[in-house]
Amino acid sequence: MSNPGILMQRTQTSLVPVDAGGAAELARLKMGESVLVTVRRSRSAEQHRLFWAVLQHVAEAGHFETPEKLLAAVKLALGRYDLMKLPNGKVVPVLQSISFGAMDQDDFQRFMDEALRVICRDVVPGTTVEELLAGAGAADERTGR
Repeated sequence: MSNPGILMQRTQTSLVPVDAGGAAELARLKMGESVLVTVRRSRSAEQHRLFWAVLQHVAEAGHFETPEKLLAAVKLALGRYDLMKLPNGKVVPVLQSISFGAMDQDDFQRFMDEALRVICRDVVPGTTVEELLAGAGAADERTGR
């Protein structure tokens, strides 16, 4: 399993681990040792819950059997899949993940914006993104910023 990274918080002049696991990982480094750091904004759990609330709301309104099937349809519409050739020669789409490990906050923000537009255009035509969010009960939590 790959190292998922250390969640850090910015202070005035440095980055510090936010939990004991991160502190322990950082303690393994020698004092003064240089390391390569890739900065990725951590995902907003609140925004992730809002997105699933929208999917649930739309599915319950009778547009899809389940939120998971709606998500699959949205990913297909957005081209968020890879093609895989099966041993029998058939080529099938493999949907890309939107998990916290697969997408940082900026990537998820772009995905969510695109997904909401697709839902409004293809699933519930005539509905605005704002109406969709309000229907899910949390229009003010659209961004995780």
